[in-house]
Amino acid sequence: MNKVSKSNKKNFNKALATTAVLSMILAPNTVWGASSSDSSSFKDINQAAPWAKESVVKAKNLGFIGGDNNGNFHPLDMITRQEIASIISKFLKLPTPKVEKSSFKDVSASAWSKDAIEAVLKAGVMVGDNGNFRPEAPITREELAAVLVSTVKLDTTGKGNNIKTADKALVSEWARPAVQTSIEFGLLKGDGTNFLPKKKAQRQEVAAVAVNLVNVVLHPVSGKAKIENVTEGSATIGGVQYKVADAVKGILNKNNSEVLQGANITFETADKTINKITYLELTKSGKAAASGEKEFAGNLVLDGRGAAVDGNVKVGADYISLKNLTVNGNFEIGKETQNDFYSDKLNVKGNTLVNGGDSNTVVFENAALGNVEVNKQDVHVDVKGTTKLSQVTISSNANLTADAGLVIPKVAVKEGAEKVGINATVTSLAIDSTKSVELAGKAEIASLKVEGKGQVNLKTTGTIDKLEVANKDSKLTVPAGLKIANLVVPEGAKVQDLVANYDQVKGQITNVNNGTATPVPTTPTVPAGGGAGGVVVSDTTAPTVEEASGIIGGQEVRASRSGNTFTISLAGFSDDKMFTGLKFKVSENSTISFSVLFLGPKSKELTQGDNIVSVKDLLGDLDSGEPGVSIGKAKEFLGGELSGTLTDKAGNKTDVTIVLKD
Repeated sequence: MNKVSKSNKKNFNKALATTAVLSMILAPNTVWGASSSDSSSFKDINQAAPWAKESVVKAKNLGFIGGDNNGNFHPLDMITRQEIASIISKFLKLPTPKVEKSSFKDVSASAWSKDAIEAVLKAGVMVGDNGNFRPEAPITREELAAVLVSTVKLDTTGKGNNIKTADKALVSEWARPAVQTSIEFGLLKGDGTNFLPKKKAQRQEVAAVAVNLVNVVLHPVSGKAKIENVTEGSATIGGVQYKVADAVKGILNKNNSEVLQGANITFETADKTINKITYLELTKSGKAAASGEKEFAGNLVLDGRGAAVDGNVKVGADYISLKNLTVNGNFEIGKETQNDFYSDKLNVKGNTLVNGGDSNTVVFENAALGNVEVNKQDVHVDVKGTTKLSQVTISSNANLTADAGLVIPKVAVKEGAEKVGINATVTSLAIDSTKSVELAGKAEIASLKVEGKGQVNLKTTGTIDKLEVANKDSKLTVPAGLKIANLVVPEGAKVQDLVANYDQVKGQITNVNNGTATPVPTTPTVPAGGGAGGVVVSDTTAPTVEEASGIIGGQEVRASRSGNTFTISLAGFSDDKMFTGLKFKVSENSTISFSVLFLGPKSKELTQGDNIVSVKDLLGDLDSGEPGVSIGKAKEFLGGELSGTLTDKAGNKTDVTIVLKD
């Protein structure tokens, strides 16, 4: 595989932080930035060569180029060597030394490009010849190849003797390694037969180079792109057609083309082939099942054929089904989803967030899930088949059901949930709220713990092996017919003060204990009807980041939280304020790992409670100006967003995202 040097990949990622840089590179000198003209083409697009038109339009649609005030691009204009020097220095954000005299004999002290020329000389990108730079000379295609290869520091070892064009003999000896490398990377192309090394480069060619540079060398692209079309073996995304590697063909194939239309995606490529999907968001809706049809019959279906998304997946549409898909990050049913969702053999390595759905059902059949967070009001979550999960956290009015034979290890009912229905077998259920909570349904519960001080109205039928009231200020009512083997109340508390209707239901309670309880089974008996295929799920609770903060200018700035995304506001801080690290409060001893640009994964051991992850922990051996860096540099290094993984001693994982927001 072709490789880009780490040092220059850092510079490219910094430069690609905004598309404004690319707009500066390719907008006519008279106007910087995109014009307000038609989004699909320029007025003078017909002046471009047939092979260049598509690239120019793609570059514009991607937001990388702009026209002048009249909506023209001037595709046939030639680009001089000094213009290229200015482009590269801006693109790489090179320091531009202020010098009185240029290092080149033919660059005057008053030349507008003098500082940029010095910058690219110092960077070793453009070195001139015989003491001359030839600033106003149009750059040739072979010179452009050399500049591109030097800019990205592509490996040219052993290159130069295998140029597969008819005019390879016309390529200068010094340029041959760069020409072969640029062709192999797809950065520069010829006319199908010849490379045309001595031809002067035009603006339309540099537009094509910008598209190729981003799509071939620098993926993943910053931000999300939309899927336009998927066929067998290829996908068109953001106006660019890619081949599809075997690893993702299960997802990107023609059978999934309808459900993938308009989907948001981020991905990684090599040689213009998608080899990894790092984010996927479905946005096209199916339709309700017609009268007489089976439920979910109108759903659009994404069948992953066992393939994986190496990041987060979101369903942001109605009537969607997912099958045979692995999600190595978090999975979210978004608030945009207001109707049915169905899944079969969905494997989620991170957290599952139910922020959408309806009262008819959100179905997880034969799934492998970690923590499930239910936040949508009045949603119905149905666990079926051989599904395994670690914990369900309910923070809204909701119903949770499970097939007979399935056991849910942990359920936590939190603030915001006032009416919860549970029709399932549960090992451990905790209710922690300051408000009144009604728990209904038919459930078999091994252990129910009331932790909050709010009123708890039990309207369930079935059995509870152990009911513990941990808060002496709690109040609860017990319905007729509910059997409780052991009731545990705080030491010194009177059961009559805690259970409002104790006198009416005391015959349903076998034992009452003050502070201790008679040992009870850790897993309840599976109710009749479950058959021999009953499944008991082991407790594999993933670690959590309970709180996160940034350390900025000596102050601790608490992050706001949405799921496992923590947003640190930089409002009110100037860019020169020092960013010295992050503070995490974690639920248990674990290891947090971050991947920062080209530096690779950086890990630190954390203990239960508060921990500091310093700039040095994040940036490693990079010259970061310890004990911290300015906010401005932090945003450059981290790109405004930092993704990490929290792993406990048992190997359970939770994905964490830190966002630095102005």
